[in-house]
Amino acid sequence: MISQVDLNKDSIEGLSELIQLNIDSVDGFRHVAEQVQGNVYRAAFLEIAKEREGQVEELCEFIVFNREDVPQRGSYAAALHRIWISFQDAIDDANLSMICTEIERGESYILGAYKEVLRDAVGSAVVIKTLQKHLDRIQATNDLLRSLHVALE
Repeated sequence: MISQVDLNKDSIEGLSELIQLNIDSVDGFRHVAEQVQGNVYRAAFLEIAKEREGQVEELCEFIVFNREDVPQRGSYAAALHRIWISFQDAIDDANLSMICTEIERGESYILGAYKEVLRDAVGSAVVIKTLQKHLDRIQATNDLLRSLHVALE
């Protein structure tokens, strides 16, 4: 269990945004995993989704301790993006490369959001340590995704 820590309003809002982005990430990776035809890619996407679920749980502990409402779902924009991916028929190698490009774009966004919240985080070493751990993990995931993407080319 994460240490309990009192957070200011800005920190809570930043963590809530990260929760929503991680929920979007979980939903997106699961959605693509359901449609992808390669077992290596499916397994990687499901593992990333599982990891992001863990990040949601860790961030939620901070919010719950501060008696704030925890985001329960992702954004509408991400839901629309998953619908767009659904129109790609079954995902094969030809359009998996395009999907990987979109995933990398989303991962860049979540990395930027983490960096911003981390930059603005004050007063809580445990929050900063947790955010840094997530950021490092997201960067490692980006490296994996890039290598999978390069393998398609």
